[in-house]
Amino acid sequence: MAKAKTHSLLEKLDHLRTELVELAFTLDSRGRFDAADVAMTTSARVGELCEEIIQRPAPSAGRLRAVR
Repeated sequence: MAKAKTHSLLEKLDHLRTELVELAFTLDSRGRFDAADVAMTTSARVGELCEEIIQRPAPSAGRLRAVR
């Protein structure tokens, strides 16, 4: 994935994580504890996926040809 695309994707995912945490807070304050837990768990998983994207080495040209 191109560096600029990866950065843009990570920014969007980070924004989603923030929205999920805010949703969890709102749900929790309304007594919707199970739904709040789902939102927080989803936010955490999105964070894990972001870390996987960041840590994944960029494919070399040789690897790209082998995959195609």
